[in-house]
Formats: sequence, structure tokens, C-alpha cells
Amino acid sequence: MFNVRLPMNFNSPYKATSIIEFWRRWHMTLSRFLRDYLYIPLGGNRKSKFRRYQNLMITMLLGGLWHGAGWTFLIWGGLHGIYLVINNGWIAFKQRMNWTSKTFAAGTITFIAVVVGWVFFRAANFTTAIDILRGMAGLNGVSMKYANTEFATTMKNYGVQLLGLMPLTDLNPGNALSIIILGLIIVFKMPNLQQIMANYESTLNTPDKLVGKQRFLAWHPSLINALLVLLLGYFVLINLHKQSTFLYFQF
Repeated sequence: MFNVRLPMNFNSPYKATSIIEFWRRWHMTLSRFLRDYLYIPLGGNRKSKFRRYQNLMITMLLGGLWHGAGWTFLIWGGLHGIYLVINNGWIAFKQRMNWTSKTFAAGTITFIAVVVGWVFFRAANFTTAIDILRGMAGLNGVSMKYANTEFATTMKNYGVQLLGLMPLTDLNPGNALSIIILGLIIVFKMPNLQQIMANYESTLNTPDKLVGKQRFLAWHPSLINALLVLLLGYFVLINLHKQSTFLYFQF
């Protein structure tokens, strides 16, 4: 409305088919900062392969500490450093073997790896993270132990209870599975906000405009879109009283 155009910061990161692509889509301004002011000054990929992997690890460890001075953030950064080393090594191996990856398999592995990392990012401590991972693996390591804690409330607010980490007090398993499937379809198949608004170049680096069957989703002035905005505004207003702790309040 005021012709303020900012850099795109997120570009459907969960559609990434590799960790390398994930970091080109996730928190893009931070990724560029880490690349330009840490990874490249450390030597980037200009030295040996070992130094390249070492620089990746150092950069991601410091990137983890950027989010907060805690072991969980450090582990999260270390995990993504390991992911990137494996990803780069796998690409080099595929090139030697002249192999091609299946997009679906690569995307699934990437998504699972990222979700595992988020557990450490959001958990209060290492022990809690391990318990949640056990619960995610079906070992029931978290269901009742954290059911009435502040952490459980936080996870519920983020909808993580739908993934089986917390008791489903509000939804039966059938409904939960339906919502998970619907959510995955939206995440992986629907265009993001920047793509929907691409005709109006709302960001400095606007993605390609929608084509084909998704073209009807592109934003344009109409009565239907006006009503959708009105409906969205209504839900925003009725939820203004709800408060949540700022994620980086200890930054």
C-alpha cells in the first residue's frame, strides 16, 4: 500500500529437495549474511575440500549461537553443518557416479532432517529434545511427561500436537491425520504469498509469476478477494488478545 518493498526472506523452504536448497529458501537474509560475512571470509570453498567442510561447520555453529547462547541452539547449528557437509559430499559422489536423485525421496529426507533439527531449536534443554524425538519415533517418550508443562502449551500453540508429540485432547486421531494431510498439501503444492502477489512485485526479488492451473490464485482486485481480506482481518482482530513469548526474548 505504501510502496515499501523488502527483500524476500522466506520462499517456501519446506519445498526444498536438499539442505543446500533449504538454506537458499529459509531466512534468506540471514543465509546471505552468514555466507558473506562468515563463510567467504573463512575461505569458503577456495581452499581444500576439508577446509570447505570445516568452514561450513564453523559458519553453522556460529549461526546457531546467533539465535541464542544455549547448547540447544549450538546443537541445531551443528546438525545443519553436518547436513550441509553430507549434502555437498553426496552431490560430489553423484557427479562421479553420474547418478540423479528422485525429487520426492530427496524432499522427504530433507523435510525429516529439518524437523529433527527444529526439535533442538525449540526444546528447553537437551533432555527434553531427546524425549520429544523418542515420542516422534513412537517410543512414547514425551506424551504424558510434558503434557501439562509450559513447553507442551508452546508446542500446542504451534500445532505440533498434531504430529503425535502431545496428547490429542481436542482432536481424535482420524481428524488429526486429515489435518496433517491437508497441511502437507498446502505446504508442498500451494504457492506462497510472494508468488500470489508476484504481479505487484511486492518484494525486491519477486519470484516467477504463477502459470498454468495456479494462475487463478494470483492476486487481483475483486469482490471475492475483498471478502477474503475482510474475513482474514476479522480473525486477526478477535485473536489480538492472545499473547505469546517472543522467540528470541533471550537473544
